[in-house]
Amino acid sequence: MTTIGFGDLFPTTYIAKMITTTICFLGVAFWCLPAVIIGSGLAIQVQEKKRDEALSRLVPAAATVIRNWWRLRCVHHRDRFVSTWKIYSIIPRRTHVHPSLKPNLEKAASIVESTEQTPTAVDSSRFHFINLPTPTTQSNHMRRKSITSIEDLPKRYVTAIKIIRTLKYSVACKKFQEAKRPIDIKDVVKENTQTNNRLSTMLVDIQRRLDLVLGTTKPASYLSDVEKRQLSLSARIEKVEEIAKRFETKLNQLEQLASSLIKNG
Repeated sequence: MTTIGFGDLFPTTYIAKMITTTICFLGVAFWCLPAVIIGSGLAIQVQEKKRDEALSRLVPAAATVIRNWWRLRCVHHRDRFVSTWKIYSIIPRRTHVHPSLKPNLEKAASIVESTEQTPTAVDSSRFHFINLPTPTTQSNHMRRKSITSIEDLPKRYVTAIKIIRTLKYSVACKKFQEAKRPIDIKDVVKENTQTNNRLSTMLVDIQRRLDLVLGTTKPASYLSDVEKRQLSLSARIEKVEEIAKRFETKLNQLEQLASSLIKNG
């Protein structure tokens, strides 16, 4: 690298070769230094990007956990925290009005308005349906009722709210654990490897038990013949078949004995 041209001049002495080698190392280091700096900068940027992505996943999950924990604590401390119950509201059940009664309701509403404007001009005793529920009163009745304390809610509603808050807190904790787990290819590969190892172990155990039940494997040599027969399912089935054959033989003998007694008698 320090020769002139195409090797026209080159060092011949040891001192010149040492100087040339030193200059060569310095040149390589000088030209590689920007690449190292750029590579380090890119690595730092990638690391910062990964950290920002992790924080962007972690911060909302943590905020959700804190919020649900606070709501759960407020629910169990009843009336100490009023704001917790303000997010709930009761919608009264809608009353069904028959279509034939709607004209009467509208007429009653117009009469009520006219009597309020001119109370002396109309005799209120002439009308017997003034106390009917008007559309205005119905619309006022159908408004949402805000909850300011636990006494405004029935007991079953309070129990349902506590259960819902507990479930939301559990789900938020689970999502926070998932967000806290770093997403890395190595971790994913390691987790998949562990899962495959567990599945392989389970399959080997299942295969061993099936072989033991079916009697396809040779039992241990230190076991006695009786114990070997009791291990596998096939041996037990064979034992039942042998008992059935002996029972059938005895039945045949009894049948022959009974027939001979009948002939002799």
